[in-house]
Amino acid sequence: MRIAIPGILLALSAIPSLLQAQATGVVVGVVRDSSGAVIAGAAVKASNVLTGLDWMTESSATGRFNFPRLPVGEYKISVTQAGFRTFLSEAFQLEADQNREITATMDVGATSETVTVTGAVSQVDTVAATIRQVVDEKRITELPLNGRNPMQLVLLVPGAVSAPGGA
Repeated sequence: MRIAIPGILLALSAIPSLLQAQATGVVVGVVRDSSGAVIAGAAVKASNVLTGLDWMTESSATGRFNFPRLPVGEYKISVTQAGFRTFLSEAFQLEADQNREITATMDVGATSETVTVTGAVSQVDTVAATIRQVVDEKRITELPLNGRNPMQLVLLVPGAVSAPGGA
């Protein structure tokens, strides 16, 4: 009986951490050269712009990389490989439960040269077959709601429809 009590206490102490909401997102991508061939073994770094925290990984034999659980925040992705210019993405916002795909195209050159990619991010989620949208605080406070029920804001998401009978 004495052996079972510490085991039970240990198991019960893990439950609160499992019940907490996970405010994380996923960043996946592929590293290619200018001809379109994949680059294996490239060092990939995800940097949180606001906190300065970095996550490191390496591209696989197929050129793919994956950051499965990045905390919500603003990130930049940098990719380095010997014989190529450093790739640096524009800063992007990673929201909760969001999947972001990055294609890093590296040009041949000295490693002291850096290529910074700028441009708009695609609104289509090519990683997962889901439709999602974040309803921010400004919309919650400024949009007119019947009865001040914030659940009505779900209908703002593209593809959402009201159930028949008001359910």
